[in-house]
Amino acid sequence: MKEAPPEIPLHLRLRLKFLRGMAATLIVAEKILEAFWPFLLWVCVFASLWLLQIPAMFGTAIEVIFAVVFFLGFMTLSYQAAFRLQLPRYNDVTRRIEDDSELRHRPLSNLDDRLANPAPGRTEELWSFWQRHLLPTLKLLRLPKPHAVMPQLDPFALRGAAVMVLIAAMVMAGPTWRLRISHGMLPVVPSFMKTDAETVVLWVTPPPYTGMPQMVLKGAGSRDKIFTLPEGSVIKARVSGWLGQPSLAFDHADYPMESLGKGNYGLEKIAEASATLTVKQMLLPRASWKIDFVPDKPPTISRKGEPQPQAKGEIKIPLTVQDDYGVETVTAHITLAPDTIAAPPIGTPVDDTRNVVSPPKVAMDFTPQFDLAWHPWAGMKVVMDLEAKDHKGQVAAIKGLTITLPERAFRHPLAQKMISLRKRLMWSPEASADNVGYELEQIMIRPSLYQGDKGIFLSLRSMSSHLIRNNTPEEVAKVVAQLWDTALHIEDGNFSVAQRDLRNAQNALQNALRDPKTTPAQIAQLMDDVRQAMMAYLKETFRELQKKMAENGGDPNALNPQNFMKMINPDALAAMLDKMQAQAMSGDRNAAQQMLSQMQKMMDALDPSNMSGEMPKDMQEMAEQVAQMQKLIEQQKALLEQTKKEEQPDKEASKAEQENIRKALTNLMSSAADKLGDVPEGMGKAELEMRGSTMALGDGKPVASVPHQEQAIKDLSEGQQQMSKKLGERMQQMMMFSFGQGRTDPLGRPMQEGENGQPGQGSKVKIPDQAERKKIQDILEQLRKKSGELARPDYELDYYHRLMRQF
Repeated sequence: MKEAPPEIPLHLRLRLKFLRGMAATLIVAEKILEAFWPFLLWVCVFASLWLLQIPAMFGTAIEVIFAVVFFLGFMTLSYQAAFRLQLPRYNDVTRRIEDDSELRHRPLSNLDDRLANPAPGRTEELWSFWQRHLLPTLKLLRLPKPHAVMPQLDPFALRGAAVMVLIAAMVMAGPTWRLRISHGMLPVVPSFMKTDAETVVLWVTPPPYTGMPQMVLKGAGSRDKIFTLPEGSVIKARVSGWLGQPSLAFDHADYPMESLGKGNYGLEKIAEASATLTVKQMLLPRASWKIDFVPDKPPTISRKGEPQPQAKGEIKIPLTVQDDYGVETVTAHITLAPDTIAAPPIGTPVDDTRNVVSPPKVAMDFTPQFDLAWHPWAGMKVVMDLEAKDHKGQVAAIKGLTITLPERAFRHPLAQKMISLRKRLMWSPEASADNVGYELEQIMIRPSLYQGDKGIFLSLRSMSSHLIRNNTPEEVAKVVAQLWDTALHIEDGNFSVAQRDLRNAQNALQNALRDPKTTPAQIAQLMDDVRQAMMAYLKETFRELQKKMAENGGDPNALNPQNFMKMINPDALAAMLDKMQAQAMSGDRNAAQQMLSQMQKMMDALDPSNMSGEMPKDMQEMAEQVAQMQKLIEQQKALLEQTKKEEQPDKEASKAEQENIRKALTNLMSSAADKLGDVPEGMGKAELEMRGSTMALGDGKPVASVPHQEQAIKDLSEGQQQMSKKLGERMQQMMMFSFGQGRTDPLGRPMQEGENGQPGQGSKVKIPDQAERKKIQDILEQLRKKSGELARPDYELDYYHRLMRQF
């Protein structure tokens, strides 16, 4: 066996290991520099020439020759350098440490040596003694130093001149240094490697509901700019190149493009989560862009207050909704509470959807109104799940809201009877069908109960016939629904039916706009249905408003059709419907859905049940003034007729009658001045004419008093018209204040504030005419187009984006 070397202390072994590592590193670096310095000098020289654009001064042919020479020298010198490079051996490292430490007799090498004949004896003892004698010399080892190899290889210091020229060339090239070097290395770019606007083009179309313009990405990409890419964006790629099939690459997946012929390739793909968007060909990137992928987060919904039952059985639920691009719909899912009753009445779970126009990334308070009083479960405990849905279809829900579904209270006796029969039919359809049919028949043969209304007569006859002759479960369910419609017609006339028809037409149009398979012809037909339902609803709303005013003690005639049309603005409604149809036909269905949602909110605001139950005091006083003026007009007309008929009237009695009318007018004028602060001009003129009539009658000249009386009647009528006009305007303001929920009119426009916080006339919003709207739309389209051309300089794109914010 070979004799083991003497034990070296641990700290000396660690130090020796460190010194060997440093020595090996220095030797490797020196050998690399010695082998590769011609190669580095070659690269440095050509880089300087390209940065200074010297080959370009002599034309493309010289540039190509320079590039070829460079690559030939590059390959030759790199091969020679790799061939000459030799890694240091163990003995080389040991010898380097000994030389740099200036140790004689090579102590490290001796420690590693072994006896050729390790047999025990004097020789072995002498060898062990010598190695123990060498151990103290390990403390004298020093850190190796780098050796200067370049003076021998480059005695004329050409390397320094090359480096100085390279630095100067970099300074002269400035920001274009990358472009100059790439052009020098590849002066003639093959078609498959071109990255101009004609060979690599990506059209990125965000989802319409994001409101972001289309982006056009061209060329080799961008290293500095980061592009925002919303989830759901569609990327359409077109690439030209003959060598290899290109692909569109995200961080975790590559998608090969389809050949379109003649070296063209294309692909249409929905964007995926990624930090980069890359076009590859032959496994090499041709173009790459940094992207900020923005995921579409699900919406949020929360309840802001307790459910609020309304007068006609509707229920309002205060909510707060939010989504990064806006909530689209809120749906109430109604199911019967499980512990309500063992044998519930007929009825099935129902969904009721309301459209929402919520601003993006803003928590919006929203109070949808659900009309479920028609449902057989009205008056019973139900479980309501509220679900908010965004444009992508993501949902957020409030689960398990247990409420008692409100019932509508009917006042008309016959309507109450219809509801009573309906409940009997719902709870025991088989047992009560014949009896209910018989009772309906008995009501039908008594026209006085329903004032001979032919529609009610036909409905009663139809329902009784179905229940008596064909009382199947399907027919009973139809009769239950028809009983509700009949009760509504008896109670409200046609208003409730018109309101329901309009809501059904709006929901049908909303569902069609969401369905991409809906054809333009179908949309046009549904728009016509909405228009017809809207006309019927507005007609019945006007009648219901007059009825409401009469119930509240007002004059129904104060709200004439002219004032109602001013409040509704039918021209604006027609323009809104036309624009909605144009947007749907042109493909911008998201904007059409938003306009439809606004129209639904407006129609909800127009519901007369939203009016305050009590007429304001100033309106009551105006109505009373108008009524008193009508009495004065009638009294004055009677006095005029009496004066014309009697040839010799009792002058004292006639004078006293005229004076009483005048005094009543004076008191009315004084009351108007005190309570209303304004007296119509016609009242003052009428008072003067009455004075003249009184004097003529007192002088016994009835013929002379006639013109005064006729003019007084004319002036009183004018004063009454002025007072009625003010009453109508005040009624219009009151209704607009009620409909607009505080400070907006039924179309959602903000109202100006008048005195004492009351709504004033006019609007803070200036509505542009058709020409102005078209001009603005054209400008906005141009700005969107230019802002999507990302090949433009950054300062231009920033300028276009600032302009777009102005619109």
